[in-house]
Amino acid sequence: MGDAIKRFKRNGRDSLRSQAVGFLRDAILSGQFKPGAVLNEKELAERLGVSKTPIREGLSLLEHEGLVQTIPRRGYIVTPITVQHIHELFDLRIILESAAAERAALQITDDQVHALNTLVPDVMPAGDMAKWLDRNVEFHYAVALISGNERLAGLIKRLLEEMQRMIAAGYVPGEHEKVLRALREREPRRAGEAMREHIEEVRRQALRVTGQC
Repeated sequence: MGDAIKRFKRNGRDSLRSQAVGFLRDAILSGQFKPGAVLNEKELAERLGVSKTPIREGLSLLEHEGLVQTIPRRGYIVTPITVQHIHELFDLRIILESAAAERAALQITDDQVHALNTLVPDVMPAGDMAKWLDRNVEFHYAVALISGNERLAGLIKRLLEEMQRMIAAGYVPGEHEKVLRALREREPRRAGEAMREHIEEVRRQALRVTGQC
């Protein structure tokens, strides 16, 4: 946490609110702030050496992202993760993304294969989970766009953004390579299965890490 605070204080390019949002989001996604943890505006402001205003504004933005929620007379807490929530969202991912991968395998071009190849291997950079999560969304969204159905791609992107914490908790290296291999070989059934297996593995890991299994 100390290193994150130092980076926060050194970065003078962005507004204090933007810095506060980035710091709080990273702390939540990385598990430094656990589900159910109370976030006190005054304590956070003192820790980061800023006024309460950018902290309050940052927490308000994160509430819209579903990462925190307001509790009367307590302030903000990190939104809890429930078993039902995990299963509902991962079930949706399997339905939508398996179909997208199958369709993508039928029409993917060599140039698109090359573009996807630049997004793997899916190695999480040390201390920069937010960038890795963005890269993860980019890979899955790209596969969905290749399917040719922009509405489907939009649904998948919004779903992935809502699931950032679960995806971070369930990170499993090497899974994207399996999906890409099936797409490169233009095998729709195997592409759909590879995507399903990848999502199921992330779900299992997320359940284990969050203590919901």
